[in-house]
Amino acid sequence: RKRAEHDLAASEKRYRRLFESAKDGILILDAGTWKVVDVNPFMLDLLGYPYEAFVGKHLWDIGVFGDMDASQASFRELQTKDYIRYEDLPLQTRDGRQIDVEFVSNVYPVDNQKVIQCNIRDITERKRAEKALEDFNRRLKIAMDLVKLVHWEYDADDDLFTFDDQFYSLYGTSASEEGGNQMPSGEYAKRFLPPEDAPLIANETKIALEATDPNLIRRIEHRIIRADGQERYINVCFGIVKDSAGRTVKTFGANQDITERKRSEEEL
Repeated sequence: RKRAEHDLAASEKRYRRLFESAKDGILILDAGTWKVVDVNPFMLDLLGYPYEAFVGKHLWDIGVFGDMDASQASFRELQTKDYIRYEDLPLQTRDGRQIDVEFVSNVYPVDNQKVIQCNIRDITERKRAEKALEDFNRRLKIAMDLVKLVHWEYDADDDLFTFDDQFYSLYGTSASEEGGNQMPSGEYAKRFLPPEDAPLIANETKIALEATDPNLIRRIEHRIIRADGQERYINVCFGIVKDSAGRTVKTFGANQDITERKRSEEEL
């Protein structure tokens, strides 16, 4: 009995240490009354409220959670499912700052009684990073559209090209006509490349696949044959992706029609 008491005390001490040092906000609620019985320091620091603002209150009666969808109805759902999750929940801190959090609640038994644990993770910086990436990709797409760039990736293991939605426009055809946005390299060469340009392209591909520098960027100009039989010139700029063993597994790049420039150079 003494050993069991000692083990229980040690277990409770470890849990308390984890609870108080966690870098997520944690609320413990009584599943019978739905009232908060404990809150960890990170939650208090995150939202700027004192301990007394939480303990003994229903979650939806606490100002910061007053407008959240996890209302009484949601907690009734929690009693049947034992789990609810809100991936993007806006909260306002005591000093008026807006933060985005991930809110997860689950029910589990403690000493034959059910408790509700709510974990709240601050995802504000992640949301900002996602928004910045979204804005960057939008601007990049606009820039690529302005200079008429089309994007592709090549998987060395599967010997398969994957093209973006605008790729086939450069070749006078469309994804629906070509059976989708993927094509084996041999089929691509047969479909769009002049046979006399194939050795040049094969050599550039070999250099890329055998390269040891992960920052390698290659540029090449060659001809293509459009679906209507018209010959055009393109500029290809591409890089490589290596796996943990240093093996080149992908190449990726962008093609640009430079026919008018080539014609001007020839005339000059």
